Amino acid sequence: MKLYHFTDASNVDSIMKNGLLSWQELELRRIDHRPGSNRLSRDLDKRKGLEDYVRLSTWRNHPMAWVAKKDRIENLVWLAVDEAVLDHPDALYSNTNATANRARISRKLATALLIGDRQAEVLVKNSIGPELLTLVGAGFAEKPESWLRRFLLWLRHI
Repeated sequence: MKLYHFTDASNVDSIMKNGLLSWQELELRRIDHRPGSNRLSRDLDKRKGLEDYVRLSTWRNHPMAWVAKKDRIENLVWLAVDEAVLDHPDALYSNTNATANRARISRKLATALLIGDRQAEVLVKNSIGPELLTLVGAGFAEKPESWLRRFLLWLRHI
């Protein structure tokens, strides 16, 4: 399964040094960065207790990347994240953008895989080490994985 995280190119050096950090961890460490999320998103995170989670997408063309590209991210780049993060003991899975009112968040991988929502998310507590990250490109250019591949991956994790 492919997992992705979008960010601004100006953040890549720090990410490759420190790993992907939740926005709360970035603030605690006082690491200068260009955020992909806005104040409203962070307020919604706090309301749901998700401020210490790194967001990963199951699609490279995540709709929120388009939104962030309009007003927060100058040079959009994508990082691929090794699927080993799925074994993280505190990982959460959301059927859509985790801040949405309709979001169903659980500890079951199927929550993020089977619905097919392009905003489904994998949430990893606190950080993801740089050894699990690969810079894969800029912009928007990916065809979705097949449903069969997603289903087979889900079967492997139940």
